[in-house]
Amino acid sequence: MLHIVTGPRGIGKTTALLSFINRLILSGIHPEGILTPAIKDDLGRKCGFSAKNIANNDLWELARTDRALKGPVHGPFSFSSKGFEKALSIIEESLKQNRNIFFLDEIGPLELKRKAGFYPILPELDKAALTGEIFVVIRPELINLFKSDYVHESPCRIISVSLRNRENPDLFNTIE
Repeated sequence: MLHIVTGPRGIGKTTALLSFINRLILSGIHPEGILTPAIKDDLGRKCGFSAKNIANNDLWELARTDRALKGPVHGPFSFSSKGFEKALSIIEESLKQNRNIFFLDEIGPLELKRKAGFYPILPELDKAALTGEIFVVIRPELINLFKSDYVHESPCRIISVSLRNRENPDLFNTIE
């Protein structure tokens, strides 16, 4: 099944997923995929994103607002081409091996409008969701575009993260 995790910017989607992933690991389940936690400056302001390999907690720089990273630029963010290459390699290997539980945070305008970033693997998510649980983070305003272009066969459900439910341990309860 394809689980689309959505909610307003800054609401805690990645934080809620991290909590869920930690519970899965404690229960003996080993999910894979990429999360993109925020990088904050000394004053606590978001100034970029890291990429985190869920399988081994490896962390690397993916996007910054305060310096150029030699990759695509979208809005205030400069992205790292090398960072995306590393992430895509990890994602492709996980999907090829039919992992049961996979996460991708986040599919945004860079992918859906500029056809960059995680774009190359978007067609694979629908196929992978036929045999596993695939969780993807997508902004609310991009869900319809993603579904019309990339969801053709797999069942799909939308999980909306809000201030009221983001700490609810049952938010992602379909597979625990």
